[in-house]
Amino acid sequence: MHPRFLRTCVLSILVLSALSGFGIARGDDLEQARLHAQKGLAAYALGHYAQAAGEYEQSFSLHADPALLYNAAQAHRLAGNKPRALLLYKNYLRLFQNVPNRDEVERHITELEQAIESEKQAVSAPPTEPMPSEKTPLSAAAPAAKVQVTASQAPTASRADLTARAPERKRVKPWVWGVIGGAAAVALAVGLGVGLGLSSSPIDPTPSIGRAMVH
Repeated sequence: MHPRFLRTCVLSILVLSALSGFGIARGDDLEQARLHAQKGLAAYALGHYAQAAGEYEQSFSLHADPALLYNAAQAHRLAGNKPRALLLYKNYLRLFQNVPNRDEVERHITELEQAIESEKQAVSAPPTEPMPSEKTPLSAAAPAAKVQVTASQAPTASRADLTARAPERKRVKPWVWGVIGGAAAVALAVGLGVGLGLSSSPIDPTPSIGRAMVH
């Protein structure tokens, strides 16, 4: 079991013993103080530190025993209530001078002050990397990286690629050439036939008024 927990339990038992044996006129207040101290001890043992701190504070308000104030400070510290624990620790040393655990309480005070100061700085510090708003253009929020392409990395087109990219000539179908050749042959034959027909007819170079007869 943790030594601090044992010390808290021992202090609580001593307080309860003192309260139970304290016979004065304010018996009702002492009885209430003892009941709150018992509830605080039970809550502290179960790990309900915030509840335990409240019970110890109520018990101390009825009976100002140093152990009750110390137990309340301990419970607040374990519950995470740093400002309240710091205040009770300081009041514990200020109101009760001759306490056996002064060194331990002073160490708790130093640690709490540093923790509280760190939390304040973390809250007040601006964010290191602000997020861009919706109105911020993407170019301003995150500039695009420039890519440099060297001569060795530049893409080159191969002969096959150039051939594939060149426009293809329209091929003339074979039967078209046959039709053209046949038409040319017919035209040639007609021309020859006309020429032969004209050469076979007699042509008289003399005038048609008659021929001179020589006797």
